[in-house]
Amino acid sequence: MGLITSLPAITADQIKGMREALFEGFFNDPVLNDIVEVKQGIVADKQLIIFGRHTGLAGIKQTACPMPTNATWGFDTIEKTWQPKLIGDRFAECYQTFIDTVLQYSLSVGVDKQDITGTEIGGFIVEQLTDMIAEVYQRLLWFGDKGIVSGTGNNLAAGELKFFNAIDGIWAQIFDIVTANAARLSTTGLATMNAGVSYAAQKFTATEVTNQVVSKALDTMWYDADIRMRGMNKSDLRYYVTQSVADQLEKERKSIAGIEITYNRQESGLETLVWNGIPVVPMQIWDRMLSAYFGDDLTPVKTTLPHRAILAPKANLLMGTEAASALGALDVWHSKDDAKMYAEFANMIDVKVALDHLVQVAY
Repeated sequence: MGLITSLPAITADQIKGMREALFEGFFNDPVLNDIVEVKQGIVADKQLIIFGRHTGLAGIKQTACPMPTNATWGFDTIEKTWQPKLIGDRFAECYQTFIDTVLQYSLSVGVDKQDITGTEIGGFIVEQLTDMIAEVYQRLLWFGDKGIVSGTGNNLAAGELKFFNAIDGIWAQIFDIVTANAARLSTTGLATMNAGVSYAAQKFTATEVTNQVVSKALDTMWYDADIRMRGMNKSDLRYYVTQSVADQLEKERKSIAGIEITYNRQESGLETLVWNGIPVVPMQIWDRMLSAYFGDDLTPVKTTLPHRAILAPKANLLMGTEAASALGALDVWHSKDDAKMYAEFANMIDVKVALDHLVQVAY
């Protein structure tokens, strides 16, 4: 099946180049490096060892020379194991897709017409695929779940599970963390909204603006967080939130006269709200994945936890890979055997929440 399935027929107003055509814009997902720590050189069963602060007591009154005993001390260590999986896919497109369409003038002439790799069409396809590959990795980064079951908290058909079950992503690990330690989940108004019995009941309204539901939720997360995270530099922390939560926060701030809405420009150019001195990063891909694939069952009437927030240091959310350069790599070639353009990507990846106590969530 081709990358482009249908195109309009030629009209009197011919489009002479791809630059004159209008296409749906790319989604504004933060770049991986801006939201998580990317670790290179990851191989199967490679241990991730994290040293904590020293433990034990030291410092006593000296009563003899030499000291009678040595102090007892050590380091807490946390060990997790990288288990990367090879993620990839291949795409094909035939030049015949564009014959007798508004885009045929972008094709080469003669026998070279079959090769679209060096044309504007080919360049556009590569641009679209590069954007799509970034979304593949982000989908697995956040929503990968090796134990996912069709129709259980999702509306995924059995054949779609393969796009989610290669690795455990951040959310699957967070649910396990909360199961082990309920203190990592803050009780907030987001839970009330998520409990709505329908799509309509899960939407924020003017009442939630008046009640400052999201503002209070983010505050609660901050004050509930482990004291070790509270002691960190706020510039190292992030609130990662669904776009629905980010929009609601903005509405709540605007509703209060005299309260200035503070924004922070990230290195990527993305403007984020700031709350408690911490950037609030809207994760549009969460909203898209949740609305498309995470209905309550195969015939959904609501979304599974549509409003979510994570408070964590960026350095605590890890994506492991063989090489960071391979995350955006796309191999493109033309085959004379079947006159098609092919594109392929592949990379070994895994995801880890490094320290369980350095996350605080609300949902």
